[in-house]
Formats: sequence, structure tokens, C-alpha cells
Amino acid sequence: GRLALDEPLNSYLPVPWLPPSPYRDTITLRHVLSHSAGLDHNTASRESLFAPGAGYSYSAVGYQYLQAVIEQVTGQPLEAVAVELVFEPLNMPATSFVNRPDLTAVTANGHLRALVPVLLFVIFYGISLLITSLVALVIQRLRTGCWRLGRRLMIASLVAAFGLSLVPGFIRLGLSGLLEFAWLVALVGLVVVIFFAATFAAGRLIIHRLVPRRPRWQVGLGVVWGLLIIAGILVLSTRITNLPLPKWPAVPAQAAGSMRATATDLATFLIELAAPRHLSPELASELRTGQITLSPDLSWGLGPGIMHSRQGDALWQWGQHIDFQSVMIIYPDQGFGVVVLTNNDLLNPDVAIDIAHRALGGQIEPIRQASHLAFDEQPSE
Repeated sequence: GRLALDEPLNSYLPVPWLPPSPYRDTITLRHVLSHSAGLDHNTASRESLFAPGAGYSYSAVGYQYLQAVIEQVTGQPLEAVAVELVFEPLNMPATSFVNRPDLTAVTANGHLRALVPVLLFVIFYGISLLITSLVALVIQRLRTGCWRLGRRLMIASLVAAFGLSLVPGFIRLGLSGLLEFAWLVALVGLVVVIFFAATFAAGRLIIHRLVPRRPRWQVGLGVVWGLLIIAGILVLSTRITNLPLPKWPAVPAQAAGSMRATATDLATFLIELAAPRHLSPELASELRTGQITLSPDLSWGLGPGIMHSRQGDALWQWGQHIDFQSVMIIYPDQGFGVVVLTNNDLLNPDVAIDIAHRALGGQIEPIRQASHLAFDEQPSE
């Protein structure tokens, strides 16, 4: 009874959460829940894309907005509200928005292809090395009057480049809630640097013995050897497809992105949507009613997506992170559904949906398309 579906969310806040726009005072709870508020999915932007109700655009920002409203109205953080109203009544003990320490110990590690962090590190390190080398050259010129780097300055620029290469990753990934991925890039980078240094040094010794009195040949062959090592590292990294990420650190609750759960808990939640014991019949019915149409096969309700097929209507939602993919689907009228949680990377996002399709049969393509944001619309004014 604290929130009304068709009341502007801004009216609940003493200080507006959204920037000024013609639409700020017309965005309602119904719009946000059905992803028809016209807000972006990119959490770095709170700008409105189109008039509320004029189209569909899947929006993480809308759910962050709703979190701010819930916390203002209740005077409690999102995790406390969720525990009181959802997790405890439904007996979902292994579900949390804040990554509780007791759950972290039994949480699966995410996995991804080694090529992803290796490529990121090589790019960041290459740019950083260019910067540190230029600085070292200027220092060398000021100190000695020549432009040729000495051994000490060369080693110093290599070491400094490693530290500098981690700065943009930790800042950008940390702000995006991907701090564990930043640590993985750092660890992978350290291994790459050590491997490259050891292999290059061994090759350099061999080159000096093969062409002992030809410095130009030594330099040329050294460059070729270094490039071959880099190519070998990239090829080797494509063969490692299940590189584990560190466990998630403690994170603040985020309505769009920080919740972790077990398949059992999510199945319990789906059963409540299908056969409500705590929701009122009126609210349960409205939750399962399409609020905006995406296609003849798909609409969006007050929270879940709704797929329409010959098998009946299915309520569903998917989850996506760089190292986890998931989907949950239930056919309320038929009384069957499935929850699939996988710890695989974003380069193979459909694996959870494919597994769900094998379990359930029937239609799945609208869900696959929606999970790729294929139905997002940004109507022109």
C-alpha cells in the first residue's frame, strides 16, 4: 500500500533522482516495471530516450530508479526490504542482493575464455608502455643528451607500464561493478609479463650466440621473437575456455545486477508467481497481464516477460553478467517450468536458454531475441 502503480515515481522523492526532462514527472511504477519508461539500459546515463508508455526499452536504470524510491518510502535499504517482503516469506535463504559472506563461500566461480582478459591486458599494456617509454626517452635526453634508452630506464618503463595499465581497468571495471574481473585482468597480466620476460630473455641469449657480432641482426631478430611470443600467448589463450574468475567482493545492493540466488530459491519464486500464496489475487493477475506488446509472441508484465505460444503463456526473466548467464521460465496454467543457472561467459550468452529449451520444449525464440535486446525501441519525437 506504500506505492501506487500509476503515481509518478518522482512524487515519492524529496530530491529528484532523474535529471530534468519533459518526462520526469510522468514516469510511473507501471512504466518502470514493464520497461516502458523510456529510460536507458546503460547505467551511466539517466536520460530519457522517449515518452513513457510510447515504446519498450529494457532498462536497468529504471530498476535502479525504483530501488531509490523503495528505499526512500520504506526508510530501509533494498536488501532489508527484500528479506522482509520476499526472501523470508517465501523461504529463499540463499538469495541476497549484497553477496553475504556466508553465501560467497558456497558460490560458484564464474568462468570465461582466457582470451578476453589477455586481450584487454595486452591493449592496456601496449598503450601504457608507449606512454612510459616516451617519458623515459625525455628523461634520458635531459640527463645524457641522447635518445637511446639505457637498461635501467628501459626496465623502469616496463615496470611502470604494468602498473599504469591496471589503472583504467580498475577504475572503469570497478565503477561497473566488475571488480573481480579487474583483479583477473591483473593476475593474467602478471602471468603474461613473467612468461614473456622469461621466454624473451631465453630467446635473446640464443640470438646473441647465433649472431654474436651483428647488433642490427640481434635487434631485428629480437623484435621478431617478441612478436612471435605475443602471437603464441594469444593463440594459447584461445585454447583456455574455462578460466575461473575470483569470487565477487562485497557489493552494495543493486536492483539491476547484484542479486545472487540458487535454482531452488528462484523456482520457489516462480511457483509463487504461478500459484500465489502471499500476493493478492488482484495483484497476481495484474502482474501476469501484458502491459506493453513487443511482438505477437511477446509482451511485458509488471516485472516478468510474458511469452505467448500454443503451449500457453509463460512468465520468464533472464540474468546476464560477464561470467554468469541464467534464465527462469514457468507456464502458470500448465504448472511446469525450469530455472537454469550457468557460470559461463558473455561470449556464449544463449547456453542457459538452450538448456531451458531442451527441458521445456515448445517455443523459445522470442525469449532468445528479447535477451539480446532485439525488441528495444527508441521512438522519435
